[in-house]
Amino acid sequence: MENILLQQFSLEDMETMVRRVIQEEIRSIESSQEDKDELFTVDQAADFLKVSTMTIHNWKKLGILEPLHLGKRIYFDRKDVRKALEKSKNSF
Repeated sequence: MENILLQQFSLEDMETMVRRVIQEEIRSIESSQEDKDELFTVDQAADFLKVSTMTIHNWKKLGILEPLHLGKRIYFDRKDVRKALEKSKNSF
């Protein structure tokens, strides 16, 4: 059986602890979503990167984004799209 220790906390201390727990949970959720294998369409990749679909096609031609062809459709791996986003952030 666990021992329970009760302590008095100020409202500010309690808020700080709750914030910390919430931030840790958010980071955990974000990191688990980053690990998911997810494919983006050209439109979804453009929306995610906040660029035009023409830019996505140009980046595909330049090798910035590696396309995945499934039948006649073109997809991009979420991880590759995130890498392109990070590269564009670091280039400024």
